[in-house]
Amino acid sequence: MKDLKIGQIVRSKAGRDKTRHLAVVGFLPGRVLVADGRRHLLADPKPKNPAHLARTNTVLPAAALSNDQQLKRAMDDFEASIRPAGTEEDKKLV
Repeated sequence: MKDLKIGQIVRSKAGRDKTRHLAVVGFLPGRVLVADGRRHLLADPKPKNPAHLARTNTVLPAAALSNDQQLKRAMDDFEASIRPAGTEEDKKLV
């Protein structure tokens, strides 16, 4: 939990959501609450062990955490920014 901030994007290193990017939305003793606006909603965030999370340097603005739709859009934008150009998903968008 050290150095994690509300709104920071993290990558799950373990569990069913391994390799997925999630946003930190809160803290409990020994746990970090994360959501993505899709499977894990702001109203029911997933508690994760902080040892199972990899930090990124990206912190979402507070407006992105106002509702699930905004969070989903912000997470989609983040995923698009880290996806290499010319990937299979990019070709589907053309």
